[in-house]
Amino acid sequence: MCRLYHLGRAPRELARQFRLTLDVPLPNFAPSWRIATTDPAPVLRRHPQTGERRLDVLRWGLVPHWTKEPARALRPVNARSDTVARSAMFRGAYRDRRCLVPVDGWYEWQKQPDGRKQAHAFAAQDGQPLAFAGLWESVRWPDGEMLRTFAIVTTEPSTEAAVIHDRMPLALREADWPLWLGENDGNPATLLRPAPDGARCGSGRSSRRWARAGPTGPSCWSPHQPRALIRHL
Repeated sequence: MCRLYHLGRAPRELARQFRLTLDVPLPNFAPSWRIATTDPAPVLRRHPQTGERRLDVLRWGLVPHWTKEPARALRPVNARSDTVARSAMFRGAYRDRRCLVPVDGWYEWQKQPDGRKQAHAFAAQDGQPLAFAGLWESVRWPDGEMLRTFAIVTTEPSTEAAVIHDRMPLALREADWPLWLGENDGNPATLLRPAPDGARCGSGRSSRRWARAGPTGPSCWSPHQPRALIRHL
């Protein structure tokens, strides 16, 4: 499960990476090395009226549009690729509201023989940002305020990643972005595939400093000892 990630890029850099048109307004957000549940984070969506790609800040932890009490909703941060199309929580968003989540890297935990959990940091070896498959929803609070949220789709890990965890985020190639965003016709289920073996993503042990709320600077991010994880990025 992906419950913590980081993104250190500015809005303009993401706009170039995801090929946004020049006249699309960009949100303001600061780099963060510790994005956790309920935190605001940038998400790439297709505007339902104009069809343009938009970069917007949503809250991590999906609240479905049919929720009657948003304050008491479960807010899952992950959606399993093998059940997302039929789950009551996610199927509406999967059908109509898919998005991309820009990420520089993410964290997983591995249980150690002494019972403690060791944090591991994952990132693309070429230093490029990753685009995770996501789902988004909007729901209106009783006072009229709109709440927009998202979740990250997870899949079966590659053989190498399975050493650390039994799930990993579903990272999409640039060629697959139009289908996932609904810009091209096709079946998005074809993208819900397990991560391939022999991939090119690096991982390494990371400091426990950021495991507690507080530190959010670059020193909290320290992937090393790269291993192959995601070939198709």
